[in-house]
Amino acid sequence: MEQEGFDRACRFLNALVAAEQSYGVSSTEMESMLGRVAHALHIQGQFLATPTQVQSILWDDDEDGQRLHISVARAGDFDLNKLAQISELVEHVVSGEITPDIGLSRIRAIKRAGPEYGPAINAMAFVLCGLGFGVILGIPWLDVLLGGALGIVSFVLTRLAMHSRGLKRTLEVLVAGTSALLATLLAHVLPVSNPEAVTVCAFIFFVPGFGLTLAAGELMKGNTLSGLIGLTGAAVIVLKLAIGVLIGTAIVHDLAPLLHGRVEPGVPHAWTWLAAPVLVLGLSILFRVRRKDLVWSLLGGITVWLGVELGSGLGYWHGTFIGAFLLMFTSRVFALLSRLPPAIILLPAVMLLVPGVAALQVLYTTHSLGAIAGLQSTSHVFVLIASILGGLLCGETVWIINRAAISAVTSRFSRIFRKNQDIKE
Repeated sequence: MEQEGFDRACRFLNALVAAEQSYGVSSTEMESMLGRVAHALHIQGQFLATPTQVQSILWDDDEDGQRLHISVARAGDFDLNKLAQISELVEHVVSGEITPDIGLSRIRAIKRAGPEYGPAINAMAFVLCGLGFGVILGIPWLDVLLGGALGIVSFVLTRLAMHSRGLKRTLEVLVAGTSALLATLLAHVLPVSNPEAVTVCAFIFFVPGFGLTLAAGELMKGNTLSGLIGLTGAAVIVLKLAIGVLIGTAIVHDLAPLLHGRVEPGVPHAWTWLAAPVLVLGLSILFRVRRKDLVWSLLGGITVWLGVELGSGLGYWHGTFIGAFLLMFTSRVFALLSRLPPAIILLPAVMLLVPGVAALQVLYTTHSLGAIAGLQSTSHVFVLIASILGGLLCGETVWIINRAAISAVTSRFSRIFRKNQDIKE
């Protein structure tokens, strides 16, 4: 390869690394994608990716002329719209339909593009997240409505943080603290309300369910460094949320003690079949899934909830295991069929499985039925964590074993799908 062509390929790969870091992708998927692109561009490369740093070693025919490029950035903020566009661009480059120079200009155009949704739709999404999670949690209708309404607080603070670096660094603390303060004040006015449940419904978007799950998955695959970095980052976010809740609650409790009223019955379980898609829809909007891809996120969420419901009759952890298995397996099939990132399904739907739901149910059980009942259900949280990881690992394993057979079956449908997508565009 000529030196000029090698330079163009390196510039494109470096820009691709920066884009993937910005929009959010797992380290394993990034390494695989970069390897495919390097092979298609007829250059040699080795890649080491973590959530905060990517090292690219590139060379042509002469290994003595290696180039090392290190890209350092914060973990991505999960812009699934732009990530999908980047994935489509990669497929065009790999197939030889466009050159690295054109690909580089398209990456810059994708970066300059505006957000997928406006402020009004984002505000509605925060409300939908609060409402959907509240129903799944099984709290009374009053708390469901309060949690959805306080989602506006998360939206307002998130918008303000876009214009302030200092506010952005403490966003989780401020969101959790403000939500807890308002929820506790409302509990003084409405003693039947459960402020803990209302608080978490208000900031459920900030709970790092995907980060915790993804980091654990990286550890189980042997990517120790990526797993530890992701797990630490997710744990820090959880700690910020906990500190915010403690501060917000303490401010109100210091002014006046909270008097608990009688516990109202929770939302009937049948409503969860509506709440699960509502929660997934809200999260999909906030993670900026493209409008035309929303149907895939919703189908993924419904599939996960179907697995949860099918397994719930077998035991308290079986539903979570089956849901996690279906989540991983269907996301891989979707990625093969559409050539889009599996995160479009994984990211919104994984919130239906995070052990945070079980942890909140423990708090609610303690509040409504007493400390003994709460302690008895605490052990369930750790079992559910294991069942989530086990389900994801089994789903990944089954996918790897049967990938060749599945690829043969879906290849025809994949061509039809992409052809229809091109016609619509």
